[in-house]
Amino acid sequence: MKKTTLCGIVTGMEHSGTTLLSQLLNAHPDVAAGVESGILLANLHEFNSLKPYWDWLSGSAGWGWCLLEEHRDLLLDAESYADVFQILGEHKGKNNKDLYLRALFQSSHIIYDKTPAYVFHLTAVLSRIDVPCCITMKSWPETFNSYCIKRQWDTNKLAARYEKMLDEVILAKQRFGSRILVILYRSLAHGDPAVMRAVGRHFALPGKFELSLASYNRRFGDFIVSKNSFVKSNLFYDEIDASAVGMAGEYYLNRMREYESYFREKFRQATLGSI
Repeated sequence: MKKTTLCGIVTGMEHSGTTLLSQLLNAHPDVAAGVESGILLANLHEFNSLKPYWDWLSGSAGWGWCLLEEHRDLLLDAESYADVFQILGEHKGKNNKDLYLRALFQSSHIIYDKTPAYVFHLTAVLSRIDVPCCITMKSWPETFNSYCIKRQWDTNKLAARYEKMLDEVILAKQRFGSRILVILYRSLAHGDPAVMRAVGRHFALPGKFELSLASYNRRFGDFIVSKNSFVKSNLFYDEIDASAVGMAGEYYLNRMREYESYFREKFRQATLGSI
């Protein structure tokens, strides 16, 4: 069996495109990774105290890591975070009841760690292992639409979360430089070929393979038809404008604009050099 390679970390605020980027990565014939692992949020040997991530590693159905419990327990004896991911890669999918996914996970030797929560602890996370990191990011109006309009979040609560994310990204970029690639959700969801190529280079994916939703569907087509699993019928981007946000009321529109002005400089710093 080939040694497992952790090609990198995918993170960003929830609903910012991390799942879409994960789907595109899983289109690569050498790549297979499950749901959020959260491994880098915990101290080594204490991962079993971190809920719900510990529970998510085991199980036998769905698009998860699907470790047998005996293999999940091996993670607690690892000597480094790199060893943790090596163990995860070696045993991923062995408990999956779906034979197609089990075979696919077992034959793939490249994994990535997609965990949105990492973006709020980015400097600590990137200090624990030396791999590239891709951060998906929405502008404040796009984020406001995702949370406050669609999910009825309190504006102040969202603003505090968004600011914490921006501050962490800015600090991490100062410390880790080229290890970090910031991807604008707008470009990712439009299927911009330059973004796909940049991700492939950043994660050093082998071959001339180009990430795309079509490639994802080709790899998982049979599984998707029968299981209706993780798939988008197309890449999409909902244009956000004042009239759309204004449907929630003039008060919310003004709040969105107020915070947009407040976040303007931090957003510029966080996305400087992004694609």
